[in-house]
Amino acid sequence: MKDRSSCTPPSNPWQAKRDIIKMNLLKKIIWLNLGTLAILLSVQGCKKDDTAELPSVITDEVTDITENSAKGGGNLTSDGGANITSGGLVWSENKYPTIHQNEGITDDGTGRGQFESDITELSPRTSYYVRAYATNSEGTAYGNMVEFTTNSLAIPGSGVTDIDGNEYNTVIIGNQEWMAENLRTTKYADGTEIPFGLSDSEWENTTEGAYSVYPHENVEGIYSEEQMVNAYGKLYNWYAVDDERGLCPAGWHVSTEDDWNELLEYLEEEHGIPNTNTYGGAANVLKAARQIDHPWDGNHATYEHPRWDNLTFLYYTPYGTDDFGFSAFPAGSRSEVGSYGYGHIGSVGRWWTSTLDQDNWNESTIYVAIRYNRAHVEINRYLKRPGYSVRCIRNEE
Repeated sequence: MKDRSSCTPPSNPWQAKRDIIKMNLLKKIIWLNLGTLAILLSVQGCKKDDTAELPSVITDEVTDITENSAKGGGNLTSDGGANITSGGLVWSENKYPTIHQNEGITDDGTGRGQFESDITELSPRTSYYVRAYATNSEGTAYGNMVEFTTNSLAIPGSGVTDIDGNEYNTVIIGNQEWMAENLRTTKYADGTEIPFGLSDSEWENTTEGAYSVYPHENVEGIYSEEQMVNAYGKLYNWYAVDDERGLCPAGWHVSTEDDWNELLEYLEEEHGIPNTNTYGGAANVLKAARQIDHPWDGNHATYEHPRWDNLTFLYYTPYGTDDFGFSAFPAGSRSEVGSYGYGHIGSVGRWWTSTLDQDNWNESTIYVAIRYNRAHVEINRYLKRPGYSVRCIRNEE
């Protein structure tokens, strides 16, 4: 028989139940607090550092500028309290380039302090805007904007003086040295006067050399014959070009069709500039960079003569960039019947060559045309009687 005296019943059975309930509740509270702490720690680990801010960077001046490259750099003065993930330079022909909108970008590392960058794949005689940048967890900051302009491809020649004492700038393009201005002489190289002042009828019927000056009365903004000649040169018929006494200074000759073809081949083969009617065609780089509404600043956008007219052609305007210093201007022409209405100043330049048209029994000649609304150089054939401009080229030694 069991000894009941050895079993001691609890003094208060309800107290025991309450103790058990308290113990279970305490366990739940502990586990709940541990979970909350884990969540808080996790959130804190993903949260941005409240003390971080955008970095600070300064853009250096651009140096060692060439026709297609330059050197730049910057100084990362503060990382903003967060790690730098990228930094370098951005540049564009438009102001305020960014890492998303630019024509060139470098990534020069993540360290603080000074850095240098190569600015490459630029176009000649073009203005660019460059900014340093640096990126951290807060975003991308930019330095001050610096503007620079690339160099021209032009190589100045030694110059030349004609029989009248007119001095001309010259330019070397490839293996050729060209006059960078239209001819203005009133005499052949032996000092003989070239006939001038022919009436329309005389101009139409002469087979002798003659020259003319486009009437300044027909051109707004030009007020004298001297001003006209200084701006655009003189207009010669082909008989003056072909005269054995010589139209150009000693040691120089009127350009030939072969001379022009050599020039165009050089532009394409050495510089990738095709003679096509597209943006950046050969005519664009030979035209003087003076035009109505030209996109460049300074004296490039002008109504003052000499200059090119403006016309939006299709989706672009073929502005002159004069990359090589050839400085072609549209001098107009005097037609074969003597009038001046055929090709007015500002819209087209025509230059004689000394080359006869072999396909037309030498009855016509070859000339070159550059138009304000085209990007290619035209090589055409026509009669000998019109008055066109002349560019001389140095004889090969």
